[in-house]
Amino acid sequence: MNATDLLPAGYTVLRTEAPSNAKPTLTDLWYPAAPTSSEAAFDYGTGATGQVSLDAPPMDDLAPVIVVSHGIYGTARNYTWLTEELARQGFIVAGVSHDGESAAFGPQTMDSTSTLKPWQRPRDCTAALDLLLSHERFGAICDPMRIGAIGHSTGGAAVIALAGAVYDPEAMREYCRSEISQGDRGCRFATGVSVEDDETARQSWRDERVRVVVALDPALGPGTVRSPSPRWRSRCWSWPRWKTSFSPSSTMPGATRG
Repeated sequence: MNATDLLPAGYTVLRTEAPSNAKPTLTDLWYPAAPTSSEAAFDYGTGATGQVSLDAPPMDDLAPVIVVSHGIYGTARNYTWLTEELARQGFIVAGVSHDGESAAFGPQTMDSTSTLKPWQRPRDCTAALDLLLSHERFGAICDPMRIGAIGHSTGGAAVIALAGAVYDPEAMREYCRSEISQGDRGCRFATGVSVEDDETARQSWRDERVRVVVALDPALGPGTVRSPSPRWRSRCWSWPRWKTSFSPSSTMPGATRG
């Protein structure tokens, strides 16, 4: 799109209980608004500001959908530099804030044990997608054949899971017992996950509707294995920085040290 073709970025919040997920779902929704809408300065209340058209009517045409999963203890509103621009380019962006790991639900909800259960995140994303596609106002303009996901850090691990990868806690523990893991703070996940949770963790959280993912500095690389499903056709590009909080191991397929 040329600059002259950009649409106004609409914004609203969807918050409800989802039948497919026991946790509450909070979704910040950015979308291409009707061309007659006007943007104005907006304070998201989390230290983030931007330019949006609040609760504006959406455009009429079908639009591709992107689900966004934030990093640890973040919120979807940390990524407005990306989400607003994607909306102007014609994408519907569902920014998922994860209950227990996000201040978006209030500081009293923060639960450090939630970070030790990374399989909960792809379930949150699937629940948010269910809600969006069935929404009376926005469901009709979502193109179900063009759905992708973007995730950062633990959110990166979540979107890789949506694409079909499976997390194996024992593989992560084995890596963290090795010499190469020295200095990798991601090993907190290996030592914190109870072996009783291993069976749940190893399940596939693949969402067949998600056709492409972008993982930014994804977490849990050494414990992430590819799905045995023959339908795995995804290619993952990541830009890890070695020995940051959650950068993947150099032994993970496609990972490099920066």
